[in-house]
Amino acid sequence: MKWITGLLLMMGMQSAWAHQPSVSSTILSQQGDQSWILQVRSPLSAFEYEIKQLHGETSFSTPEEFKSLVLNHILKNVTIQVNGENTVQLIKGFVKLGHETNVVFQATGIPEEIESIDVSNKSFEHIGYNQSALMIIKSGLEKQQFVLDNTNQHSMKLIIEGNRLVEHTANSTAGIGFAPTSFMNYVTWGLGLLFILLFGFYLYQSNKLDEATRQGNCL
Repeated sequence: MKWITGLLLMMGMQSAWAHQPSVSSTILSQQGDQSWILQVRSPLSAFEYEIKQLHGETSFSTPEEFKSLVLNHILKNVTIQVNGENTVQLIKGFVKLGHETNVVFQATGIPEEIESIDVSNKSFEHIGYNQSALMIIKSGLEKQQFVLDNTNQHSMKLIIEGNRLVEHTANSTAGIGFAPTSFMNYVTWGLGLLFILLFGFYLYQSNKLDEATRQGNCL
């Protein structure tokens, strides 16, 4: 009975994690030599969750295997179009593992004159309430931050007007910072915390019961 209760609690914790808010960033930046790089930054746990959901719990056994899966995952889920043409390619990617894991690619095929940029990043769509801060960094452009999330299907079209980027779609959230956290976010965070507390209490009570049993046997 003990292991069944513990298993149910652990399954509940896993389900709660799948619905926790997840924050990442998608950064397309121009370098000093006019080349471009793409960076996708997120907690390591978010990458691990996505890889295991798609490929299974035993899909990797070494850091190198995990990095390879992450690179392929980003390539499959990130698309960039400039001036309405699908000419941007992501090459020479590498992964820097850490509490905040950073995936970096060279982005080729971006013209010198840019009128619009379409960016889609669905790398974390299996994690509920995920949000990715979108930034386009280019000489002469004002620094701005936009948000890719469930409300805009993790995709956004930006148009350059003067020295600013303007969101072309009307149903997504733009500006500095993230969209306000919804009531459901608080509920899922609370459920996750409740599962953790219940599991800790269960272990505490089990240890007390085992200790009492051992003392009774000694008597």
